[in-house]
Amino acid sequence: MSIASFSKTIVAAALVFSAIGATASFAGEALPETCVVNGDKFSEHNNPPVKVSHEGESISVCCKKCARKFEKSPEKYIKAYREELAKEGKSKAQAAK
Repeated sequence: MSIASFSKTIVAAALVFSAIGATASFAGEALPETCVVNGDKFSEHNNPPVKVSHEGESISVCCKKCARKFEKSPEKYIKAYREELAKEGKSKAQAAK
């Protein structure tokens, strides 16, 4: 195995493990299983969640497209985010543990 091939393998493995870790929490924040904007599972996205904020409250969505949709109706999505975390038995405090 060449050094270049080995390096690509290591990078790919790091990306997979970081994506797996991002499904449980992101920057100290509990994540629901799915994005409240489009219903996609966070674990199915290759990129980390996108943090969006409104009036001092932040949530995470799965992509930039969902971030733009969030900006059109932030209260709706913040409410849905809270409800989804409650339904799954998660809270922002749990992520810090």
